[in-house]
Amino acid sequence: MSGLIDIKNCYNLIMPKDSDGWNNRKKNLHSRENYPRFNTGDVRCCSIGVNVGNEQDGKNRPANRPVLIIRKFNHNLFYGVPLITQNKNNPFYFQFEFKGRRVSAMTSQMRVLDARRLGRRLGTVGNETLEEIAKAIKETF
Repeated sequence: MSGLIDIKNCYNLIMPKDSDGWNNRKKNLHSRENYPRFNTGDVRCCSIGVNVGNEQDGKNRPANRPVLIIRKFNHNLFYGVPLITQNKNNPFYFQFEFKGRRVSAMTSQMRVLDARRLGRRLGTVGNETLEEIAKAIKETF
């Protein structure tokens, strides 16, 4: 086994996480004065950032990822579930159709997020799909 390359560690050597860059971006988000309007069921670009270990990171330089808003608490906070385009047959991923494309909601990665992280609106998920995802989240926990 000593001749095998550990792909994950190799990737981290080639593409190290830019925690310092994310910290600067996060400071800018925190100083944002206007909260974007959002609703339960919206799919929005969201700056979820550069995270620790196996927590889902945002993609590219702004560390954005599509997030489904599962529950709006107030004008500032919501439960969000990151979305990915990989379809995984796993109880911690819920597959559904969004804008003609199969995506997966990472139900195990749901978390409370501040609305200042939100970017442009990508669309909305229907109530039936939202209820199915909520059920999958309950089963996860």
